[in-house]
Amino acid sequence: MSDDKLSDVPWESFYSPARVSYISKVLDEEHIGTVEEPRDLIYVARAVEVLKGDRWKAVDIDRGYEPEDRLEFNKELSRWYKRSEYFTGTRLGRRPTTDEIVSNAIDQDLGLKFRVFYWFKHIDGDN
Repeated sequence: MSDDKLSDVPWESFYSPARVSYISKVLDEEHIGTVEEPRDLIYVARAVEVLKGDRWKAVDIDRGYEPEDRLEFNKELSRWYKRSEYFTGTRLGRRPTTDEIVSNAIDQDLGLKFRVFYWFKHIDGDN
């Protein structure tokens, strides 16, 4: 199956019943809808769960980045913000202003969420 057809496949088909249950408990439909790659849902769920309270401080999210990883990190971060911009516009029913995009990024703490997500996906792996 090619990656361009992943959106046609229910996200639940990528996971065991236990992981589907976990993801469904941690993420609401809006979170699930904002994830472009179904296989990333487990990492988003872990990031959201870790970010509750101060638990994220125990995750060394800046460990493990090498300079060659920064290009991929920046590309993925850019896609993360573009997706957030799209869903902000969907929620508003129009194209969001720059101030609304920035405000949403700050209110949602998107930079930190992305770093924790990226750490789980690329540094910590599927542990």
